[in-house]
Amino acid sequence: MKPRSRTLVVIGMVAAAVALVTAPALAGGAKSFKSKVTLAATDPFHGQVKSDKAACQISRTVAVYRAKYGGDSLYDTTKTGADNEWSIPATPNGNFYAKVSRRLGHKVICKSAVSPTRHFGM
Repeated sequence: MKPRSRTLVVIGMVAAAVALVTAPALAGGAKSFKSKVTLAATDPFHGQVKSDKAACQISRTVAVYRAKYGGDSLYDTTKTGADNEWSIPATPNGNFYAKVSRRLGHKVICKSAVSPTRHFGM
C-alpha cells in the first residue's frame, strides 16, 4: 500500500472511531449544557465547576495550567467532588488558569470551560 493510501485509511479509521464515541451522545436528543470553572484568587488552588445540570458538575476532571510565554504547561489535575468543588495543594508562583474539558454522556453533553488567568506568588 502506498504511503498516501495508508494515511487516508488511518484518517478514515480515526474518523470512524470518533463517530462511534460521539454518536450515542448526539443521537436520541442529547442536550448540551454550559459549564463554568472557577479558580479562586486566594489560597491556591481551588474552585468549583458550575452548570445548570448536576451531571456536568460532579466528578469532572479539572486541569490547572501555568500560563507562560512560548506555551502553557500542565501543572496538575484533579476531579470535582459531590459538592462540585475541587482543590490541589500548592504554593505556586506565576500565572495559572483552570480548565474543564468537554464531557459526552448518554443524554448529556457538558461543554468545556476555562477560568480567567490569575497571578500567584511574587
